[in-house]
This record gives sequence, structure tokens and C-alpha cells, in this order.
Amino acid sequence: MAHGLERHAEPPMTLGKSLVACMVCRLVKLSEQFYQDGCENCTFLDMAQNRGRCEDCTTINFQGIITVINPASSWAAKWLHMGHSTPGCYALSVRGDLTQEIEDVLRENNRSRNTSNC
Repeated sequence: MAHGLERHAEPPMTLGKSLVACMVCRLVKLSEQFYQDGCENCTFLDMAQNRGRCEDCTTINFQGIITVINPASSWAAKWLHMGHSTPGCYALSVRGDLTQEIEDVLRENNRSRNTSNC
């Protein structure tokens, strides 16, 4: 893989209205990329090949984008509490409500939302 990265999220190839952000980790991709591959940080959400789950877990309501190549050594990733995230493009903040089902999945996996740390 490029730059020696073993695991990374493919960046969106176009910008526009089809960009969405994961409401749990803020990863930004095209809606079709979430459908094809799911969320590389939130695999427990089972978004891959599940349009309903993608709609429940992503939002168009986000602000700003930062690209993180090496989260472990990036001061910006650490400042945004993303030091353990997969390399990729991330929203600076997201807005949206998760369904009770998704909230339950987060609780079962000892996870919480990372919506904004700016």
C-alpha cells in the first residue's frame, strides 16, 4: 500500500454532496465508499453492504476536513483525540443523532462518539 501504510481509509475521490462522515469516529468518505467498505475505525457497526446501517451511522452535517496520514505521530490527530484512528480524512465536527439501536451497539462495544474536540 502507499507510503507503507498497512491499513487506511481510501480518501474520497470527489467532493460534494455525496460526502458523509461517520457519526461515531468522524471519518469522511463518499456514501458509496461506506456502503462498499464500511467504516475502517468502526467495523463493529457493520456498515459494509448495509445501506440502512450506513444511513443510521453517517451524516452530511459536518464541518471541516483534516487528512491524517500518521495518527500516532501527528500532533493534530492527538489534539483531535484521533491518535489511534485509521489514516484517512476526518471531519473536525459532526452533528446528528444516532438511533437507540446504534447507541446500544456502542455501549456493547465499550465505545463512545467522537463528535467534536475543537
